[in-house]
Amino acid sequence: MRRFWWSLWLGAGVVYGDSWLLDAVDVGSVAAVQELAAAGEDVNLANGYGVRPLELACAKGDVELVRVLLENGAKIEQEKGEPDLVTAARGGYAEVVDVLLKNGSSPNVRGGSQTALMWASAGGHEEVVDLLLGAKVDYGAVAGRKGFDALYFAVRAGHEGVVERLVAAGADFKRAYRPDKAGGKLVGPGTSLLLVAVENAHFELALRLIEMGEDPNDLRAGFSALHALTWVRKPQRGDGASGAPPPRIAGRMGSLDFAKELVRAGAEVNLALKHGRRNSGRLNFRGATPFLLAAQTCDLEYMKLLVSLGADAMMMNVEESSALIAAAGLGVTAPGEEAALDGDVIPVVKYLLELGHDVNGVDKNGESVMHAAAYKGDPELVFLLDELGADPEIWNRKNRDKRLPITIAHGFRQGNFRPFQYMIDAFGEVMRKHGLEVPERPMGPGSKKKGY
Repeated sequence: MRRFWWSLWLGAGVVYGDSWLLDAVDVGSVAAVQELAAAGEDVNLANGYGVRPLELACAKGDVELVRVLLENGAKIEQEKGEPDLVTAARGGYAEVVDVLLKNGSSPNVRGGSQTALMWASAGGHEEVVDLLLGAKVDYGAVAGRKGFDALYFAVRAGHEGVVERLVAAGADFKRAYRPDKAGGKLVGPGTSLLLVAVENAHFELALRLIEMGEDPNDLRAGFSALHALTWVRKPQRGDGASGAPPPRIAGRMGSLDFAKELVRAGAEVNLALKHGRRNSGRLNFRGATPFLLAAQTCDLEYMKLLVSLGADAMMMNVEESSALIAAAGLGVTAPGEEAALDGDVIPVVKYLLELGHDVNGVDKNGESVMHAAAYKGDPELVFLLDELGADPEIWNRKNRDKRLPITIAHGFRQGNFRPFQYMIDAFGEVMRKHGLEVPERPMGPGSKKKGY
């Protein structure tokens, strides 16, 4: 009979299974919890889903319910389920966190691989962070074996107040990220807090980290902040590892203003990357400057800004690939998914020629602007380059991979092997214009028989 009247009083019967205490916690009735506990209800009994009364009270952030449950024997951090402190910290419930800590909860308890401090830092819950730091939490603990620590979580989410607190407590803000695994969409080894801030478009926070002592020319991840802005501003499209949309800028500072401030803070505008390797049809990043990478993404605004800040537009990579060849399409393996949007490339090509680039330049791999245009799959660019003086005696030669531009158009390339008929037609038209023989079904490199 008692349970019948409780179900009527609580409103809708048992919601959380055969646990009247859980229903009382759900509706927030301190009086009902006290009476049920006094009547002998088990305050630690979980329902069929593993939910405990104290866990639910912490998830709701109801400090009075938490106190009542603890006074009636509720146990903190039971073997099953998420630790109560983690639940309260993730929700940002500072009063509940304070009560749990004072009742014996360990500040370093984990829910899965993350500690309560990591969750609070990621959520920007400054009061909770203060309480955990006051409880001598291990702020250097990492998620998993070599994952993010609380500081990285705070920077990724852009919570400057939390960052300030953790650094003041002694957290190492110059530590480079060293994961067990890398590649794909995972954060790469050597990634600094500065790069985490930049790649998430937290530009004010990035400048604050530089004020704290971060190096704007740090290359431990293989690239600097000025290089990273090229893909922050214009990331790859498609479903590949780099195909994420651009990050949403949360603050008042845009990426171009941030670039100016970076240079004022000591960023070297002509800093060349130290690592990279040759891949067929790709742009080798070794020796690449921010301007060269901005040319590859055809980011005219960023290119012009870099020049105004002192960038040398003529600097090439280790294989002497110029910004013009990069802009024309060197490195495009999936036409239509590259960072350069339709219509971006021609204004950039014209701008680079105005700066003095040679339309007949060829890199050490034999890649010309026409080879690059073939990779990109842009027939309009082919006709423009021809009008601008691209010499067929220079570009109609095999590159290091023994491929002519028209061979690439026929699908003999890295990445997308599909022939592009409109590119075949474009090269055929230009070649006939100059009296060159047009192979109908060219042999691929290494083929022993004609055709495909």
